[in-house]
Amino acid sequence: MKTRNLIPSIKIIGKTIVLFNLFLASNVHAQFKLIPKDVLEAVKEKKLLVALKNEIATQGKDSLTDDEVNFNTIYNKAIKEELSKYWKLTKGQIEYKTENEIRNMATPELKDYLLLHANWVVKVSRIQGEFVMFSFDLEYFEEDGSSESVFSLSYSPNDIVANADVIFMMKVLNNHIDMSQTLEDFTGYFNIERNIEDLKTKTLLLASNITNLSLDQVKKNYENEVRIVSPEEVAENISTENDEGVFIRLVWWGPEAVYGAFNTKDCDIVSIIGAGGLRVTLGSRQLEYYGPSGQSNFYSSATPYVNPWARNEHFSFQVFRSQYVLRKNHFKSILNEKWQKNNYRRVFGY
Repeated sequence: MKTRNLIPSIKIIGKTIVLFNLFLASNVHAQFKLIPKDVLEAVKEKKLLVALKNEIATQGKDSLTDDEVNFNTIYNKAIKEELSKYWKLTKGQIEYKTENEIRNMATPELKDYLLLHANWVVKVSRIQGEFVMFSFDLEYFEEDGSSESVFSLSYSPNDIVANADVIFMMKVLNNHIDMSQTLEDFTGYFNIERNIEDLKTKTLLLASNITNLSLDQVKKNYENEVRIVSPEEVAENISTENDEGVFIRLVWWGPEAVYGAFNTKDCDIVSIIGAGGLRVTLGSRQLEYYGPSGQSNFYSSATPYVNPWARNEHFSFQVFRSQYVLRKNHFKSILNEKWQKNNYRRVFGY
C-alpha cells in the first residue's frame, strides 16, 4: 500500500526554518568531519536526552495540523522502539522528553546530557540551491548553556520518518564513531576498488521516486543486479538488515547535497554518486535540466516532497516543486573508479 505524504507544512523565515529554537548558541561542525577523540571521551559518561515531538494539536501559533500530529506520532514511536537497540556512544541512561519539557529545563541540568533532536532544516548550496531536509542532530552543553555539535545527519526522507529512518541514522552514527576512534582523517577510508567489487554481489534497490528512468534504461547504464522498488520495500530491507541490498539516499555533505549508495545491512556508504539533475515545474510547464553530477543552473527548493518556494537567481518568476532525480550518467558513476575518485575528493577533500 502506498504511504500518503505526511510531511507537515513548514514555516520558513528567510532561509531558516524555526521549529526547535532551544539553544542560546550553537557551534555546528561541518557534517561528516571526524568527531574529535577528546569529545568522544568527554561525552561517554553523559546521559542521553532524546527530544520527542508534540503529539497534541494545540491552539495558537504552535498549533499542529492532523498530518503534523500523525507525522510526529510515527516519529516518536520509531525513535523509542529503535534507538536503544543501536545506541553505543554513551554509557548513561536514555531519557525521552518532549521538546517543550527540554526547553523548560535549567541550564545546570542540561550539561549532564547529550541531546539528540531532529527537525526540518533548510540547507543552502551556492551551486545547487536550497534543500529542505530532515536533520538528526547530536550535541552537548557547556557551562554557560551554549551547545556544541557532536554529529549531524541531514537527508531527504520518504513520506514519513519511521523505524527504518532511525535505524539508518543510528548506523551511520555508529559507523562514524568507529571511524573517529580509529582514523586521523578520511584519507584511505573510502576503498573504491573494494566497494566496486562488493557491489557486484549486491542488488541495487532503486526507490521509484528518485528516478524517471525505466528498469531497462537503468540496466543499460548499471551492469550489476538492480530492481526498481517502492520506498516501503527499501525501508523493509533496512529494517531486516538484508545483507544483499544497496539503497540510495540524498544526503547533505559539507557544502552540497549528494546521492550516496549505502548497503542495507550496516548502512555504510559504498558509492558517492552526485546530486542528480533538476526537474522544475513552472506553472503548467515542466522543465528538466540535467547538468553534470552536483551541478545545476537553478537556485531553488530541491526536495521531492516539501515545496516551499524559492526564487530563481536568473529570472523573475518563482520556482516550485523542484526535485533532484538520478539520470543515466549517475548510474554509470556508481561503478566507475575515476568518477568515484572525483566524487570522493569533492566530498571529503582527499
